[in-house]
Amino acid sequence: MKYQKLGQHILQIRGISFKPEDVITEQLDGYVPVIKSNNITETGFDSKGLIYIKSEYIRPEQFIRNGDLVLTASSGSKKTIGKNIQFDSDYNGSFGAFCKLIRPKSTINPKYIYHYFKTHYFRDSIEKAVQGANIANLKNEYINDLQIPLPPLDDQIRIAAVLTRAEKLIAKRKGSINALDEFLKSTFLEMFGDPVRNEKGWNRKPLSEILEKIESGWSPICLDRPALDGEWGVLKLGAVTKCIYDPLENKALPETESPEPSIEVHKGDVLFSRKNTYELVAACAYVWHTPPKLMLSDLIFRLVLRNEKSVNPIYLQALLSFSSKRKTIQKLAGGAAGSMPNISKSRLLLHLVECPSLPLQSQFANIAKKVEGIKYRYKQSLYELENLYGSLSQLAFKGELKYEAFHVHYGDNGMDKITKTPMPCSRLFKPVYCDSTAENIKTETILGSLKRKSLPDELDLSNMHAEPQENKNETVVVNGNTPIESTVTWEEHESEERISTNHLKFSRESLLYLIRTLQEPILFSELMREAEKNAYENHSQPWTYDRPPHYDDICNLIFELLDEGILFQAYNKDKNQMFLTLTEGKVI
Repeated sequence: MKYQKLGQHILQIRGISFKPEDVITEQLDGYVPVIKSNNITETGFDSKGLIYIKSEYIRPEQFIRNGDLVLTASSGSKKTIGKNIQFDSDYNGSFGAFCKLIRPKSTINPKYIYHYFKTHYFRDSIEKAVQGANIANLKNEYINDLQIPLPPLDDQIRIAAVLTRAEKLIAKRKGSINALDEFLKSTFLEMFGDPVRNEKGWNRKPLSEILEKIESGWSPICLDRPALDGEWGVLKLGAVTKCIYDPLENKALPETESPEPSIEVHKGDVLFSRKNTYELVAACAYVWHTPPKLMLSDLIFRLVLRNEKSVNPIYLQALLSFSSKRKTIQKLAGGAAGSMPNISKSRLLLHLVECPSLPLQSQFANIAKKVEGIKYRYKQSLYELENLYGSLSQLAFKGELKYEAFHVHYGDNGMDKITKTPMPCSRLFKPVYCDSTAENIKTETILGSLKRKSLPDELDLSNMHAEPQENKNETVVVNGNTPIESTVTWEEHESEERISTNHLKFSRESLLYLIRTLQEPILFSELMREAEKNAYENHSQPWTYDRPPHYDDICNLIFELLDEGILFQAYNKDKNQMFLTLTEGKVI
């Protein structure tokens, strides 16, 4: 694949400058929206906070057209420089001076360049180019001088179609996860009403009567990386900012510092951010599960209940996170000018909270557990899809993605007019690049079969309010009538986030025993399916483990066995598939 300078194939257009008095916040006749850098997010175009100016101030070329990309061009944060969105149709609007527009010429496919701009190579190149500047500025020459792999236009369209299809599956999975979050919010409102208006007349108590204490954390100077397995770490504010506990948001404790085990985070904790911006302070998160050796920072409180006979901790977190309730708590924040708002323990303890009957709280907590169990399955699927997209992207821009099965049809815009499902030369577990000795190797993984375990795209959650039944798997109705296994009992399903294999009873011996028990050679997808199936159903087997194995745990164990020559890969030419086997050189 040939490399060419990107500047030959694009136009760069500067954003518009305007005076504050030219701006309005509501759209009126003769005014058009102007995109700012905060409207450009990792998930796409965010229309919140748009501003509007008179259309006569905008030059014709500054209006956004089909296929254009809008990038963040100036920022105090180097991480946001180069962040971009693409428009798939003409947009009657423009973009501000801190942004720039990339308009592809006819020699490059718009979707091809869009996916290229999502690669690590592009991000790393941009961050490196703006190093040293206090205010990072994405100059035209930084973009123009980028060396981009540029195959023929037909191949660009094929590559873009493969990556776009994978991206759409990722978007669907994220949509399903968001739908579950919205369902839980609506369930809370239905059961308890708006807590601020308190139309159901619940008894109110100050937090001082509910909490035994509020614990504070510690913020030593930490390393600029997350803690590794076995290391101590300190949570960052990002661990609770979204009202969802994210243990990956942490920094490793230096070896020169001694840890404080008393402030280690545990399953079942209710965490609360005491200090942040006014928009982000008072975030509350429930810890469904957590790796060990993570400590509270001094910006995060732990709310310790007197007992769970008056308030359920899952209910309490949902209450404090409810939008109207959180806004009232945010008003407790104070601080000197120029500093971040802070909520003191004394003010928080005086705040009144609504206390419905404990059985009703417990009913809500059971629903929340079911939702969390389903979200685990979706997040695992999302993780695999994102890994696959990254692998396909890496192969595509190295010229190693096999897409000959595609046939190109040119439409009005020349984009995504493809027929026949591709069989990409993707990875088995990690990228396996096709060289002269493995030119035709392809795995069983194709984009059309990515929805492992038939995860639904649309959910009917009407049965979630049913009372929980002990020792039975929960089910969800898909599209109104088809029940599928969606999650397992909560006791069998404690892990959602990435937890080390040290915390699983799924070992090398377990994996080898499973492979020998099955009829090998075996496909990876079959092995993963059987591993999960037996984790749920066959607890009498000698290789039983106490929770479903994570996709990464299986992969890491297989890598070890492949590297040590205990496990081997065998290629079936007729089926065009790669199998795992315990016999070296086996022909299948």
